[in-house]
Amino acid sequence: MTDQHNTEQTPSELQKIITLLTSDNEAAVNQGIEKLSFLKEVTELSLEGSVNLKNVNFLSGLSGLTKLNLSYCENLENVDGLSGLSGLTELNLIACKNLGNEDVLSGLSGLTKLYLSGCEKLRNVAVLSGLRGLRILCLSYCKSLEKIAVLSGLSGLTKLNLAGCESLSNVEILSGLRGIKELSISDCENLKTADGLSESILLMNQGFLN
Repeated sequence: MTDQHNTEQTPSELQKIITLLTSDNEAAVNQGIEKLSFLKEVTELSLEGSVNLKNVNFLSGLSGLTKLNLSYCENLENVDGLSGLSGLTELNLIACKNLGNEDVLSGLSGLTKLYLSGCEKLRNVAVLSGLRGLRILCLSYCKSLEKIAVLSGLSGLTKLNLAGCESLSNVEILSGLRGIKELSISDCENLKTADGLSESILLMNQGFLN
């Protein structure tokens, strides 16, 4: 006799849970959270547009996750629940405009792709200093972002999007990132200089997500 909550759930079962989690109904969201706890071997999960999510503590037990999409979760305020997900390689937090504390990101050392576009409360990226494996980093339209000095240590970056970071005034610190192939700094209204950056990598009007 098999356990009714074993990990051999069909894709349709996972989709049903995602439907619950992304519902506008709070009771349905809570039901989805309960059911998700039994899917220990989920590796990829998208909860895009889940307007009722304020935290992701219910994800803490999904240690097998490698790709997580929380984009457009507009009321998401806290992602501390990701702290134990050391296997994450790709994290999408695009347009999580109420996210106010990103400290947990410092421990996600396996990340190679990180999307924080439209996180309007993000002021600096010091928490990313230890993410040496990052290859793609998208910070476009983080309107409060002022300091990016820490990015100079992320020598593995190949794509960096800073488009629309209207509080950013200087990107000279990036001149040492020789591995960057695509860099977007369009619509940075307060940018005073891009001295030291190779013209070959300044794709001034091109953004990217992938």
